[in-house]
Amino acid sequence: MNNYSLGQIGAVTVVLLTGITVGVASVVYVWGEPILDKRESGNELDNVESMVLDIRDEVLRVDQAGEGSSAEIPIEPETDEYNVNLVSLNASNDYIDIVVEGEEFPYPEGSWTLLDGQNLRNLSISGGDYVIEGEDKEGVVLVRRTSGVATYRVEFRNIYSENDQTPLKKIDLVERGSTVTGSGSVYLRNSGSEINSGSNGLTVSTGETIDRELTEMQVEMR
Repeated sequence: MNNYSLGQIGAVTVVLLTGITVGVASVVYVWGEPILDKRESGNELDNVESMVLDIRDEVLRVDQAGEGSSAEIPIEPETDEYNVNLVSLNASNDYIDIVVEGEEFPYPEGSWTLLDGQNLRNLSISGGDYVIEGEDKEGVVLVRRTSGVATYRVEFRNIYSENDQTPLKKIDLVERGSTVTGSGSVYLRNSGSEINSGSNGLTVSTGETIDRELTEMQVEMR
C-alpha cells in the first residue's frame, strides 16, 4: 500500500501542471511563428485589394459628384510580399488593369474571378447588353492569376433602371494624357454627361434601341 502525504501529492501535481504549461507554450511558440507570418501576408494582400477597390469607388464617387469633380488616387507600388508593376487604362473597353507581382495569390489560375460584383455580364470578357440596377453593380472588380502575377481589373458597364427617364447609364473612361504608370497616381475628372437618345441610343441584342446616358470620365496616369 502506498502512503503519500498531502504535501507530496501537491508537489507532484505542481510538477505535472508545470510540464503541461511548458509543453503548451512550446507548441504555441513553434506553431505561432508561421501563423503570424501568414497573417502578415494576408494583411498585405488585403491592402492590395483595398487599393484596387478604392480606384473603383473613387470613379463612382466622382461620377456621382457631377461635372467638374476630380480625384487623385495614389498607387502604393510595393510591400514586402507584393509589388504593383503596372497600372494601365483601356479606354476602348472602359477598364483599368492593375498588374501585381507576388509569390502567393489565393485565386484560380488562368481565369477571371469576380472580387466584387454578382456576374460577368456585359464585360469585355463576356457578352450581354447590360445589368439591372439593384441586382448588380455598374463597376466591378475582377482578378486573374498567372505564374507569380495577378492582374486586377476595374471595369464599368451599362446599368439599366426602368424607373429612370433615361433607362441606361454608363461611365465612359476617356484618355487624358498618359495611360500607364508604375508607381504614381491615377487622376480622375468628370467632364460631364450626355444623353444618346433615339437612333443614337444603344441598340441591344433584341434589336431595340434604348436611350443611354454616358458620363465622360477622364483618366490620366502620372
